[in-house]
Amino acid sequence: MTIGFAFTIFAYYLAMFCFRRLSSCSRKSYAENERADTAGVLGVSEKSLYACSLFSLLIVVRLLLTGNAFLPRLITIGWDPMVRLEYLTLAFSGVSCLYYLSTLYPGLVNQSFVVAFGAEGLAYAVIILLLPPASFARLLPLQQLFVLLLLGIVLWVMCKVLYRKKRGAVPLSMGVLVLGVTALHDVLLAVGVLSGAPLLIFGFVGFLVTQTALIEWQVVLDGRTAQRLSQDLSSSSQRLERLFGEVRRTAQELSHNEQNLTETMDRAEQVVQDLTRYTGAVREELAVQGEGFSQTRVVNEELGSSLRELDEQMEAQGERAREALEAVERLGSTVHNLRGKFSAVHADFEAITTASKTGKECVGRMMEVIEEITSRSRGLAVTNALVVDISGRTNLLAMNAAIEAAHAGDAGRGFAVVAGEIRSLAARTAAESGATGKMLKEIEAVIGESGHASAGVAQSFTDIRGKVDGFSTILADISGAVQVVGEENERTVERMRTVTGQLCTAREQGKVIAEVCTRGAAHAERLTRDAQKVCAEVETMIGNVEVLTEVVARTRAVELHTREVIARLSGLLDSNIPTDEPQSEYRHGGGVGGAYR
Repeated sequence: MTIGFAFTIFAYYLAMFCFRRLSSCSRKSYAENERADTAGVLGVSEKSLYACSLFSLLIVVRLLLTGNAFLPRLITIGWDPMVRLEYLTLAFSGVSCLYYLSTLYPGLVNQSFVVAFGAEGLAYAVIILLLPPASFARLLPLQQLFVLLLLGIVLWVMCKVLYRKKRGAVPLSMGVLVLGVTALHDVLLAVGVLSGAPLLIFGFVGFLVTQTALIEWQVVLDGRTAQRLSQDLSSSSQRLERLFGEVRRTAQELSHNEQNLTETMDRAEQVVQDLTRYTGAVREELAVQGEGFSQTRVVNEELGSSLRELDEQMEAQGERAREALEAVERLGSTVHNLRGKFSAVHADFEAITTASKTGKECVGRMMEVIEEITSRSRGLAVTNALVVDISGRTNLLAMNAAIEAAHAGDAGRGFAVVAGEIRSLAARTAAESGATGKMLKEIEAVIGESGHASAGVAQSFTDIRGKVDGFSTILADISGAVQVVGEENERTVERMRTVTGQLCTAREQGKVIAEVCTRGAAHAERLTRDAQKVCAEVETMIGNVEVLTEVVARTRAVELHTREVIARLSGLLDSNIPTDEPQSEYRHGGGVGGAYR
């Protein structure tokens, strides 16, 4: 049962490692996968799964070889290979545990310990494979001493993990403690200090059980983290959708106001046509009334009926004019808001242009300084070449002096010493001058590269300023168009108010005419004079209708221009609003049990 449980845990770790390797192959690069792996709670990567699988395999093999010796029952194996395999598991079990801890907490385990104990285990494995069992069995106490030392290091690492309160430290420390106690018990049992049955196998199984519990807890923590991130991403996506919805709704309201204005203009044109038609009818009626007093009553009746109808029409026209005025005022408020926003954007671009100009000036000054440094470095190079030439001549002079001193014999010995010192000084001067020349060439090359880089930066500032100026021009054109629309809208409002006042005046005048017509039956002469007065008022009304026609035509032009501006604004909004919904993608591999990727 113990062997089966240990084998199940080994298979679980191995399956997790294989799944992680297959998942990492489907991603862009292995380096990205490794960076994502370190984002887990314990900072575990594929190395930890590999180390844990190796440690579990050694435990399973040791369980099969010790205790009831289950492996010889499965396959035919001699005593010598079985003993060698058992000792090999002893050689690598401790270092595999330390390697597993180093992959979990790389900052707390010194890698030199892993390398040292790994080399010791490898050396002992070579001895096991090459020497007879009697020879490597005599080294067992030394290997057990290394195991005790390694156990002490593992316990010290777990103490540091507990002290620093790393996540997962408590269950991992419990497993390591069980493993350490059982390992110490078996070592003391092997040297004869204690008696009884070996317990190291149960310690291994207990360690694996705690690791399995730690993995499951990591899976739960990663699931909670992924759920919280998903909720935050969904909330951000909803806020972004609401923001763009408000922008689109504003554009739709502008379009709706434009449609209302169009309908109002259509109604205004219809009313003007009606007014023209009614004024023509009134003029005809007045002409018929001037033919004779015999038809005065009939004409008065027809005129009264026409005036009543005209009053109703004027009342309806006044209501329509008020509605049109309200729509135009709302449009003016919207245009005013757009002008404010465009002014703010224009001010921001002015600040960008100023900053770009300042940066370009700074780069220009820097290029001038670089040119000055280059010029002076060339002068230093010329001076250095002169020093080299002088040192060469000095060396030749010192050589000639030494030759003359040699010819002079003992009398020129002191002079020969001085000549040798001068020659040595000239040689050192030449060497230093050569090094200085080389350094000046390197400085000149670095200054040249700096100049090229500064020229590139200056060109970048020039390009940035050109693009900003171009966009500022476009923005100024749009702002100018919006300003023209606002001004035309204000004039339209004033004209609509004038038309409304004239309609009220015309209605009042119609009432007066109707009253005069009612009295015309008894006062024929007064009717004639009133008819002449009515003719004059009708002529005035015709003039007002012509003015109204011109106002309607201008308003129509403004309405068409406003439609174009709204269409351009809608196009800009549609071209800048993203259509793709933000998507969240989970990913596995952040911890031992997997983090969402």
